[in-house]
Amino acid sequence: MAGLMVAPQSAFAMDNGPPDPIPVQSYSALPFLYSPVLSPNGKKIAVLVTKGDEKLIGIIDLAAPADGNLRYYSIGKNKINWFHWAGDNQLLMSFGSVRNLIFFVFSSNSLKRLDLETSEVLALNEKSELEKDKIIFQDQTGRYIIAYQYRRGKPYAVRISLEDASEVVIEKPRHQIDQWLTDTAGNIRAGINYSKKRWRLFYREEPGAKLVKIENRRYDSFEDGVVEDLLFVPETGQTIILTNGKNGRFGAYNYSIREDIIGDAIYEHPTADVTRLVINPNKKLLGVEFDAEKPGQKWLVPELEDLYQRINRVFKSKQNRILGTSNDRQVVLFWSGSGSDPGSYYLYYPRLKKIEQVLIPFDKIDPADMAPMEPVKYQSRDGHMIPAYLTMPKGQTHKNLPTVIMPHGGPFMRTSWEFDPWAQLLANRGYAVLQPNFRGSTGYGRDYVEKGYDQWGTGMIDDIDDGVDWMIAQGIADENRVCIMGASYGGYAALWSTIRQPEKYKCAISLNGVTDVRAMLKYDRKQFAARRYARKWEEKVAGEEKKDLEAISPVQQAARMRVPVLIAQGEKDTNVPRKHADDFIEALNDAGFNKFEKIYFPKSGHDFANTEESTNFLKKSLQFLAKHNPTSINNDPQAEDLKIEVKVETKDEKLSEEES
Repeated sequence: MAGLMVAPQSAFAMDNGPPDPIPVQSYSALPFLYSPVLSPNGKKIAVLVTKGDEKLIGIIDLAAPADGNLRYYSIGKNKINWFHWAGDNQLLMSFGSVRNLIFFVFSSNSLKRLDLETSEVLALNEKSELEKDKIIFQDQTGRYIIAYQYRRGKPYAVRISLEDASEVVIEKPRHQIDQWLTDTAGNIRAGINYSKKRWRLFYREEPGAKLVKIENRRYDSFEDGVVEDLLFVPETGQTIILTNGKNGRFGAYNYSIREDIIGDAIYEHPTADVTRLVINPNKKLLGVEFDAEKPGQKWLVPELEDLYQRINRVFKSKQNRILGTSNDRQVVLFWSGSGSDPGSYYLYYPRLKKIEQVLIPFDKIDPADMAPMEPVKYQSRDGHMIPAYLTMPKGQTHKNLPTVIMPHGGPFMRTSWEFDPWAQLLANRGYAVLQPNFRGSTGYGRDYVEKGYDQWGTGMIDDIDDGVDWMIAQGIADENRVCIMGASYGGYAALWSTIRQPEKYKCAISLNGVTDVRAMLKYDRKQFAARRYARKWEEKVAGEEKKDLEAISPVQQAARMRVPVLIAQGEKDTNVPRKHADDFIEALNDAGFNKFEKIYFPKSGHDFANTEESTNFLKKSLQFLAKHNPTSINNDPQAEDLKIEVKVETKDEKLSEEES
């Protein structure tokens, strides 16, 4: 693209041998600024800001001098779910709170509006009995929103004023309706009912008309399918459906309501789900996002697709993602990164043919020093192809390497082609890292997800173990130098894999890992199903309670542990409570097993609360790996980042780093 000016970027150096060990803090630092959102007029950017343990909303004034263009607004201690603009001078924000009630977890959300001119924060749903919230329409003038909120399990639609938080219920809860949908003018035009693995549509031809049940005749094509969204475009009569009911993968299609026919594909990916419809506040479909071997976007508006392809031509071999544009599309906010680049945020000015780098979340990372992350596939023992990502150390022969297997959490989630600081740190220290998307991983369609049901401690773990065998067969991994490391379900997998097959692994590291499967099922059933793929997801886990879950629970099988293990836990974790770590440590002690180390993080929950605790975990993990699965790099006496003292504090005692 002739004449396009690009702000300076880091130069990619030639691979001239193993890079020097990079300080752990470069990988563990939490980003100072992240999740930017461009204002409608393109003059401001709203971002989340990390300052120590505190989270803030930051507003960047793009017209102000760089040394004074950031203004902060406190958002309190609750977790922020999302935020976006409602006009040029106010933000809508959703906050989540979680109560740990021992036997289950209760979460609720609250909506707030921030006025940037007065700094006033207005609570929008204080009078509502909320379990969750979802905005389904936003007035472009910034006067009101329409949200549906849940009462006794059923949604009702309410118009909420952004001026004084007054509410008007426009659709009462109905026992048949599980989901409300609006048209592009904000009129409630439909409701969806899910029952008996089928969905039914209640539809009104025009605003104010009676809702009429559409007698669907083609249920077989929607057997256990999900309608995630319907877009009504009154001016054209078009209806667009986002569903996995046609072939198991989510895609966007034209849809005939009266004939109950999914028509031509607006966009479907041959192997991956459409992860999101990109819709403007007026509910016009602009494009789609998908997560295949590498994530991508497809813009359905020619002007946006042209802008996207221009960016791709400049930032080749990168994952580029348009995050938003000004109303006149003369300011484009986008992100560019890759599996070896944590990425930066840029502003593109098409008329000026100019790109500016505006935010660098991880300024201590030089992509030239990072290792390539490549998508791979291997065959499971029962004949399925398992997608995975492989990160290899730079400047070394890729034969007989010490290896770390890193399964993802969830388990109904996935690893994507994106910068992973843990994998990059380990590769920098000489390890090959395999991240398998075992059966049940999302993004590959319903069939692949459903292969993971009832497979917590069996088929999912088989797929992980088969990844070890594949690495050895390829000559990449030294069969005597393989460890496993993960968080949440990945932490469970690290513990259970080594209990099942101790001969396969040298050590294990578990962060916030589930240790008692039955207790976890009682506490939070959502972890046992992929809710996006089946609205009646509860039915998918109904049979779990009848199984012998103790047979796949590390805490009940602790006496079988033979492999050194590091147990790490956030004190404030409400996803996987601290009791899982405490009970497992007690069970190991009762079994007389002393090859374990433990570290607790008093300020962190399921995610790290600050850079200090994130750094301590990674340093401790490197020390543990150097002890049980060393490389030539992490045995280097000059590796100063390994010379630390980690103080571990529990409720009752203080422990040194080596005590177990």
